[in-house]
Amino acid sequence: MSASQYIQEALLQLIQQKEYDKITITDIAKRAGVTRISFYRNFDSKDAILKQALERAFSAYQEAYGTELTFPSIFTFFQQNKTLIDCLFKSEKEIFIAQLLTDSQSLVQLPAEIAYSYAFVGYSILGACTTWYQRGMIETPEEIANIMANNNNS
Repeated sequence: MSASQYIQEALLQLIQQKEYDKITITDIAKRAGVTRISFYRNFDSKDAILKQALERAFSAYQEAYGTELTFPSIFTFFQQNKTLIDCLFKSEKEIFIAQLLTDSQSLVQLPAEIAYSYAFVGYSILGACTTWYQRGMIETPEEIANIMANNNNS
């Protein structure tokens, strides 16, 4: 594993044990077995670690399952990356999911109709995922797809 992967794993472990705001760079570096200098060579903040972890997991998921985003696929991603998703919610950084889905930096460059449509979809998915997470992820991705399809047909 690389230093960045050790750092990422260290932060995810620490989030399970401690409040995100109380985790220091020193805590992460010690847990990862790296120096603070090594930390800063790889990341500029704790948020950067979480964003990179989410991007890596999402890229791996897309390589395995394709790039089309559907309700079942995004919920399957949540299931398969439960520890990471749990860390995002515990650290109150679940907004990173919507930012990843909407590629928020490119939205400002798109025509208004497209930008707002993308934002609507991305943040709607985050809302549905948040509800599912808060409910304990009890429904399967397929059940959620059926629920959403039935709501759209009503």
